[in-house]
Amino acid sequence: MFKAQEQGPACNERGIAEFEKYIHAKLPTCYRDFLLKWNGCIPANDCDTFKSPVKLPGGNEVTVEAFYTLSKDESKIPNLHKALDSHVGTVPFDAIPIGHDSFGNLVCLDCQTGLVSWVLMEG
Repeated sequence: MFKAQEQGPACNERGIAEFEKYIHAKLPTCYRDFLLKWNGCIPANDCDTFKSPVKLPGGNEVTVEAFYTLSKDESKIPNLHKALDSHVGTVPFDAIPIGHDSFGNLVCLDCQTGLVSWVLMEG
């Protein structure tokens, strides 16, 4: 069972629709549902989903330290808008950064296909 040690403030359909307008794309249903339930989070360290392993195409797995939030309030959870703006040209076309691992590498979601990818961010 997925648990979070900290999650973003409540999110609603209007907030998601505004973000979709901002990115000029429709979010996959499973990610919309995630935002409605968690609105970004830091996975809990007391369960087997700590750092949330995400299976990537090809069988590789990456762990997520934080999933980004739509909330613009300052918190430990990074903001989805800021992440998107600061990584223009870094993430693949039609993808948005939805989280990062403990090294700062990005976990991205392709809004067209729903596939998750990992982008190495060299320091």
